[in-house]
Amino acid sequence: DEWTKWIILGCVGVMYLLCWHLGRREASMPVIVLAAYVFGATIMGILDVCTHECCHGLVAKSTRMNRIFNIIINLAVPIPVAMSFA
Repeated sequence: DEWTKWIILGCVGVMYLLCWHLGRREASMPVIVLAAYVFGATIMGILDVCTHECCHGLVAKSTRMNRIFNIIINLAVPIPVAMSFA
């Protein structure tokens, strides 16, 4: 799907912006846990599906670009799994 690459970039961007924002504001632990539970879990679910799509070669036309998108996904994942899954 043409939109999947934009979804990947958007989700990774939102994860980094959220981390930056919470770190900059010195948020309390309950706020960090709530943000991780609500936003982090939702985005991680989306990125898991996108990893699956990349591994089947459905995000980009070339295998190389699919692997690059998997590496981008790994930037926001606590335990990188994309290349071991591919």
